[in-house]
Amino acid sequence: MTHFISANKDFNLFLSKKLLEEVVNYCRIAHRNETGGIIIGSYSADLSGATVSKIMGPPVDSRSGFSWFERGTEGVKKAMDDLWQKQQQFYLGEWHYHPYSSPNPSRRDLLQMREVAEDPNFACPEPIMLIAGGNPKKSMLFRAFVFPAGKMVELLPTGEEHEG
Repeated sequence: MTHFISANKDFNLFLSKKLLEEVVNYCRIAHRNETGGIIIGSYSADLSGATVSKIMGPPVDSRSGFSWFERGTEGVKKAMDDLWQKQQQFYLGEWHYHPYSSPNPSRRDLLQMREVAEDPNFACPEPIMLIAGGNPKKSMLFRAFVFPAGKMVELLPTGEEHEG
């Protein structure tokens, strides 16, 4: 498991290399367009961290261009309900791809995550955002963020691998 942690060590994120490769594959398929989807997983007992168990690709009604992505909603509620009922897995946040660019959050990215943090329908007061950037055929960079109370906190890779 790849480990990301906030500078103050208050929040941890664990994500397998296999799931990061799934993101890269979705990016390859999107080619020069942005793409994205949902991050699913669970929280630690003390709520100081999250473990990603599944990456959901873009729903079929998603729309995108070279510098924009609107994640669709078709089938998402049913999939999330099924994951909760069968595996106690939660919506943790969103991932998306900045093609041939850096994985820096845009103003729109920040607004979206603040809306998720404040919207009771998401039931996710500390959403996670994972951004992939670069060329999926050569080299990709990832940045992770959490939004407690709508404020952005970067989660930095530790370089450590953990069992999981």
